[in-house]
Amino acid sequence: MVDAMENMENKVSVMNDHPNLAVLRRFATPSLATAWLTAPEEDNDRPAATIAAEDNGAGNPSLLYHTPAGTQRLNSGRDPRGEAERQVALWSEKTALSPHALVVMIGCSGPAHLEALLRRLSEFGAIFVIEPNPDVFRTVWKHGDFTSLLRYPAGMLTFWTGSDPAPALTELKAQLRRHCSGQTAIFSPPGMARCFRDTYADLRQRVEATFGLERCNRRTETIFATGWFRNAVTNLPLLAAAPGVNQLRGRFSGGTAVVVAAGPGLNAMLPWIKSIVGRYPIITVGTALRSLVRAEIEPDFVVAVDGSPEIIPQFQNVTAPHARLVGAFTLHPAVFAFFPQRSFLFTPDLLPGFNYWLGQLGLRPERLRIGGTVSLSAIDLALFLGCRQLVLAGLDLAFGPDGATHAAGTIYEQARITSGAWVKVPDNRGHDVPTSRQFLGYRNIIGDYLTAQTVRNPDLQCYNTSPNGARIAGTIFVAPEQLPELDLPVTPGPREAWVREEPTPADLPSGAAVLAPRLPRLQTELDRAATATGTAVNLLDKTATLTPAILAQLDRVDAELKALPLAALWLEHLISLYDKLAAAPDSDGGLCRRNREFYGRLHDNARWASEVITPISAALGGVKQEKKNG
Repeated sequence: MVDAMENMENKVSVMNDHPNLAVLRRFATPSLATAWLTAPEEDNDRPAATIAAEDNGAGNPSLLYHTPAGTQRLNSGRDPRGEAERQVALWSEKTALSPHALVVMIGCSGPAHLEALLRRLSEFGAIFVIEPNPDVFRTVWKHGDFTSLLRYPAGMLTFWTGSDPAPALTELKAQLRRHCSGQTAIFSPPGMARCFRDTYADLRQRVEATFGLERCNRRTETIFATGWFRNAVTNLPLLAAAPGVNQLRGRFSGGTAVVVAAGPGLNAMLPWIKSIVGRYPIITVGTALRSLVRAEIEPDFVVAVDGSPEIIPQFQNVTAPHARLVGAFTLHPAVFAFFPQRSFLFTPDLLPGFNYWLGQLGLRPERLRIGGTVSLSAIDLALFLGCRQLVLAGLDLAFGPDGATHAAGTIYEQARITSGAWVKVPDNRGHDVPTSRQFLGYRNIIGDYLTAQTVRNPDLQCYNTSPNGARIAGTIFVAPEQLPELDLPVTPGPREAWVREEPTPADLPSGAAVLAPRLPRLQTELDRAATATGTAVNLLDKTATLTPAILAQLDRVDAELKALPLAALWLEHLISLYDKLAAAPDSDGGLCRRNREFYGRLHDNARWASEVITPISAALGGVKQEKKNG
């Protein structure tokens, strides 16, 4: 990154050696540096730039867009700062801009709009500038004076430019995860939005989908974080005994995998999937398992991520005695019970503190990607196995012609969408197909993932077989009837020899021997954490105002929690969730209530975890004693 920044600064110096370099150092990201370094120079053999600047001596140039049809002025030539202030004021009033929002500014017109926006944001707000045209960014940077922005901290402003929006959206997702208030907005300089209408509209749709996905993730965390934590703790004996997904890495190197999702397009794919059993590994999401088994197809791997007990019916009364579960260790324990001695565990990015604690003990399985839809994890497993030819079945992420949301045979086979907030997206045949905003978010997640993986693995081929499914970036459409024409590498050897690893009695005590001695100290710390947070709860139950005296007592509780490093690791996900929900100033006066919720969650989970450690210790001790007596 240091070299990239130096080279980037040299580029700017060649163009115009002025104090903007200091702004660049503060607000540039590695992604921006890469985009700048790979952008064409202005003096090569390409047509003249279509963007020009008209200096006005005020540090905010007027931009001119030259086309064969004429020239358009993108902002005021006489008073760009005054115009920017008026435009931002009107937009802020219309959108009811929160001072704590993360604002995505699509289009970089110079410092004037940025200054007008920053003046309306608090220390909890931020701006992420995305300019999809590097020529525009370079011209504005060369002629504008951005030094007034140096009075703002680095975290309040980030720049990105590049014609491929995927890296910008990846950076945006990271910023959204760090942003406390959860409030968002999108602003585009009106002149630029008119001139680059299609490009900006497409980018705006992608940004809105990213916002929607983050809102969905926050709601999911708020509802399910406690369940994930309790599932993970309950599954500790399994973590100590069952093999991790590590043992599967590269098992089918260079081979083919069939990845099965539960969309309506799976119906037409079932005959082909049945014909290739034993030739390629079949990886299915849990939702599609029932559909496969009804068609007399037993998959090789079943992938499950959702920790909610609501997924349990997917596995009830389904006979697949040789299928292996690849599951997040935050799954509900009942799901693992359907796959006795046939489970491989992986680490989800859900409980960072707990994950770190497992890593310190050497018990953390390798990670698989998660994000919105379990299909992402199934595809990631295929690549983890080393497969480079992927046949995607049932990955529609759109509604069928009859409104079906899922394939026949799934527990959702009767579901139909007849009305609602549909959006239209291109399908794999070049037509428009209806889908939901949630499915649209999943499509973008998988598309961005596959696009990035294709760059890393140029030999990767992903074949999407759903004619009526949403077109997904990084995939090639192949109709089901065309699949026999593909030259797909066949996995050698008999199917039963593909994966031999099973937990054996000799394997069980190793994890137990590591884990059991660590639990007594952890239990003591959790007891102390429960007592300390219980004090905070009792205190907050008796007041509606956070007086200085109460805040001082809460500070003492926080200090005691910080002195309990193991308990803090276990409860870290709840602490970070509180940061996201309540760190920004509370305009409705409910900060006392939120603190009560925060300490109440910590108290309940610390007490629960301490109590459950006793039977877990007994179970682990029983394993060790059985081995000793044997």
